[in-house]
Amino acid sequence: MRALLRRVSLAVVACALAAAGLPNAQATAASPVALGPVTSPPSHVADVLSTEAWPGETGSSGAGPGKGRTTSGPSDERPTAAFVTLITGDRVRLVTRDGHTIAVPMPGPGREGIQFAIHQRGERIEVVPSDAAPFLLQGKLDRRLFQVTDLVAAGYDDAAMPRLPVIVQYAPGQRSVPSPRTVRAGHTLASVRATAYTVRKTDAGGFWRWLAGPSAGQPGRTTPSGGAFESGVAKVWLDGPVHASLDQSVPQTKAPQAWELGFTGKGVTVAILDSGIDNDHPDLQGAVVAERNFITGGDEARDGLGHGTHVAGIVTGSGAASGGRYRGMAPDAVLLDGKVLDDEGTGTESSLIAGMEWAAAQDARIVNMSISTWNASDGTDPVSLALNRLSTDDGPLFVVAAGNNGSSPFSVGSPGAADAALTVGAVDSEGRTAEFSSRGPRAGDVALKPDIAAPGVGIVSARATGTEPEEPVGEHYARMSGTSMAAPHVAGAAALLAQLRPTWTPAQLKAVLTSTASPTPGEGVFDQGAGQLDAARAVTQRVNAEQANLSMFMRWPHQAPRTQTLTYRNTSATDVTLTLQLTVTDAEGEPAPDGLVTLDRTTLVVPARGRAQVEVTVDPRKGEAGSYYGGRITAQGSGDVVIQTPLAVSIERESYDLTLRILDRNGELVERVDEAFLVPPFVADPESGRIFDLRAGEEGLVARVPKGTYTFSTILVTRHGPIKPPSFTHLADPIIAVAKDVTITLDARAAERVQATVEARDARTEATTFGTTELLGGYPSTTFVEVPGAQRSPLYALATEPVTDRTYLFVVYQVMATDDATYELVVGEQGRVPDDPTYAVRNADLFRDEATFARPGADIDWWGSWTRFAELPGGTTVGVGRSYDVPVPGSRTHLASARFDSDVLLWSADFDAGPSAVDIAYTEFDLARSHAPGSRVRRAYGRAAFRPQGDGASIEGLTSLWFTPGNPSPGQGPFSVWSLNGVEGRVTLARDGEVIAESADPFFLDTEVPLDGRHTYVVELTATQDVPWSRYATSVDARWTFPMVGPVDDVRLPLLNVAATGDFDLTGRAPAGEPFVLELLPLPAEDVGQVTSVTLDVSYDDGETWRQASVTRTPAGRWRATVTHPDNPGGFVSLRLRAHDNRGHRVQWTSIRAYGLVGGES
Repeated sequence: MRALLRRVSLAVVACALAAAGLPNAQATAASPVALGPVTSPPSHVADVLSTEAWPGETGSSGAGPGKGRTTSGPSDERPTAAFVTLITGDRVRLVTRDGHTIAVPMPGPGREGIQFAIHQRGERIEVVPSDAAPFLLQGKLDRRLFQVTDLVAAGYDDAAMPRLPVIVQYAPGQRSVPSPRTVRAGHTLASVRATAYTVRKTDAGGFWRWLAGPSAGQPGRTTPSGGAFESGVAKVWLDGPVHASLDQSVPQTKAPQAWELGFTGKGVTVAILDSGIDNDHPDLQGAVVAERNFITGGDEARDGLGHGTHVAGIVTGSGAASGGRYRGMAPDAVLLDGKVLDDEGTGTESSLIAGMEWAAAQDARIVNMSISTWNASDGTDPVSLALNRLSTDDGPLFVVAAGNNGSSPFSVGSPGAADAALTVGAVDSEGRTAEFSSRGPRAGDVALKPDIAAPGVGIVSARATGTEPEEPVGEHYARMSGTSMAAPHVAGAAALLAQLRPTWTPAQLKAVLTSTASPTPGEGVFDQGAGQLDAARAVTQRVNAEQANLSMFMRWPHQAPRTQTLTYRNTSATDVTLTLQLTVTDAEGEPAPDGLVTLDRTTLVVPARGRAQVEVTVDPRKGEAGSYYGGRITAQGSGDVVIQTPLAVSIERESYDLTLRILDRNGELVERVDEAFLVPPFVADPESGRIFDLRAGEEGLVARVPKGTYTFSTILVTRHGPIKPPSFTHLADPIIAVAKDVTITLDARAAERVQATVEARDARTEATTFGTTELLGGYPSTTFVEVPGAQRSPLYALATEPVTDRTYLFVVYQVMATDDATYELVVGEQGRVPDDPTYAVRNADLFRDEATFARPGADIDWWGSWTRFAELPGGTTVGVGRSYDVPVPGSRTHLASARFDSDVLLWSADFDAGPSAVDIAYTEFDLARSHAPGSRVRRAYGRAAFRPQGDGASIEGLTSLWFTPGNPSPGQGPFSVWSLNGVEGRVTLARDGEVIAESADPFFLDTEVPLDGRHTYVVELTATQDVPWSRYATSVDARWTFPMVGPVDDVRLPLLNVAATGDFDLTGRAPAGEPFVLELLPLPAEDVGQVTSVTLDVSYDDGETWRQASVTRTPAGRWRATVTHPDNPGGFVSLRLRAHDNRGHRVQWTSIRAYGLVGGES
């Protein structure tokens, strides 16, 4: 199954993301009803169609015309689902539909009593098990390990990766800690005192107990003990993925002038940490002196991607294959080839760090890393930390791409965010900053980044043999763009300078390269740093600054100026007089206020072979609080001496300390952030959505915040001794006004009990999720915790004042069970946490949801999970839900809330099935829809007959078509997904008889060929399926014909689909030797008209011969076919259907083995 949120990066940059988890149904699964096959069920066709099976239809459910609420509108994607396993062994199910993602946590084996904190900030979802929360708050766990949406986006979901990669960092003085036998050790990372491991996800629970202690996962304990965290492990990081980010560009850097002076990089070793190098390329023959493969091990670092070869050519290509036209920056430098990316352009942080350490040990003078992350970094990530530690006086200079995250500020990624990195942005041939180039300042401390810029647009360099670049330039070259191409220009120039100055430190090389850069007029320091690379000036100019840049942060209150010293060094034999000029602008490029930044002199004499200094003073009282500024100090001397020093100034806005005195239910003051919380406490600005961290203070927890209004929420755990279970209290204050230092007291003893009840006296609580959700900066933010009912922990909530300026919901989602049904109660209040959070729910407030679950064959083992989710009102796109293990075949009944407060709830119910929970073969997605109180809904999942289904959309010029070769009938919604394994076929799209797009993937076709009106389109699908977990739809073909009139933009494509179903048993079989009625059901779709003709043929010999069935239309407008099955138990029935509507839409499909036959004794 395709992974959820899979992103394909066209920019050649690196990514360091996050890890995640998946849903548990066992902890909440009620006793199933009607176990075993159903041989004579009621008419499932009538059940589904008469009880809100499709959007816009109403039946006996009581929703009534116009009362039902469903999701609608065109979408360029079908819903997708993914499972991910957390480091704790717990799992999380993620479903994305209509652009929004939901997460349902599920405890791992032996962890059924664990609680989960669920945070959502915009589209990022974080799921933290309760026994991991203390270690996360202590800084011992990388937060990315729990950011589940990022983890799936990085390709770390269970379907894509069976092992979880981590970096285990040891405490100071500790070199290693004995690890479990179930983990696989990878690179040893001495620079950060760490070892990389991969943990088999099925063994993650054992690895977690090794880290946290044997008590991990046991109910009632907040902080486990006795594990490796107490015996030498300082922190566990996610080993995040990294991805890959000259005839005109080299002269643009003025490298040829440096060559004329004899500086060609001779004697200098440059390490290329990338996808490998094609050593046989004519431009690179003899250049590589050592190579190492950090992906698979060994000494061969072949480049199957082409990125590393292209980068190497920019650094030191000879131009042999082009007559010298495409010559690199330092043609006589030699290379170390460290393969840290695989042939798909992906690696891990540990492979990159190992490559960095190897390059330093091999005495590389320069290390080029054309790698960056999609996410911005503050420079404290493991790769940045390793870079800083390796940048010793006798170590290499690391030249790093800034990243291709675009023109937004604060977008420079790792490792370019590292202090010691020479971080490179990209410019075009006119010296303008490329649109894709990441901008500064650095996230977190607003420091100066990037440091310098170089050509990175349309760069022609070496092409690796056997690769197929998007823009080939003959046999030996390719044209690429990215900061990946800009960085090796600077690395090559650094090699020229290192040839001139073989004893200089990395910091000295970096300072000279930035000092001699040439700014492009109109481009700011947060776009280009010091300016464009000037290789010739770098090797000729003898006066330079000793600092690469200056960065100053000014804390409120702004009472006094602050001064830094800028030092110039003169390596020539004569004194040099410099004239100093200062230019400073705000973030919009407008001149900064006079007096904000001043120099203590405008001229300066730098003595021969000596130094001179200028004092740079920032007076924050002259600037605007809450703003940042950037500028350059330009020093000009006689001749062509020009020195650039970029600077960054950040002035804290009017800010104060907000102190939170939090008292637990025992009356004890919570003194540390890592104490007593399931949900990490935070303070947020509701208007901007900005989150402020809390730290320990003298009187409580303190956040430094600007003047304004803030919201706070958390879940507090209070322990009541070794016998009683802990209690959980939701504490919140959504309206905190801060205009001076403020102290707020939140006393858990004042909170009231949270509870929901039903009329059934024998109902027992299985689990409760409670908390708040609100809009912060226009994006949803949630603070939920899920507590198993078996733990019997009391739940409390502290009342708040009403919130009237934004969406604010207090939510209780309580799952209860009797022997006959499961209750799902979604109750609460909009606008505040109430004084009395108890709720008595009547049966009349609920709707009845009955589901049957079928499997595709009687002789297969089949596991099933039913995930139900209620979307909350208020525009948050947030909801609550749970997964339930279900018998397959079997059935289940739920009674669920129809409304929340006074608004309707949208419920979706998806079914996952397969040989096991870790081998999911099939997912059937339901539409989200509302149900009236007192209504009855019947759902049939996985039911025969199995036949092809198609859908599609045209969104912003991209046409996407998606298919299910063996879709059940009728299906609960328009989407189901089968495993891609074992299915082969192709799809074509034709316009007026001419094929305009095709795909060898029978599930998907994407094309940028625009669809326009007044044409007839035909989609054809063929597919075969040979899998052990299904007996049906072994071969299918389909043809959809549809006319389009008018503009085709942001529309669902009108593909007509007709299902065939009947009274099959729950293994997809019908009675042999008897007449059988097939219901032929046109499925609702946008712009599809009324079906006017349906024909059906049947075959009992896998399509060798066909016979026409009798098809009639009922007075109610339904189509029905009657067939007489042969007396052949164990045989199969194939179907061939044709239909068209009154708007010119047609469909014809064939399904070999659409269903099976069973004798009367079965």
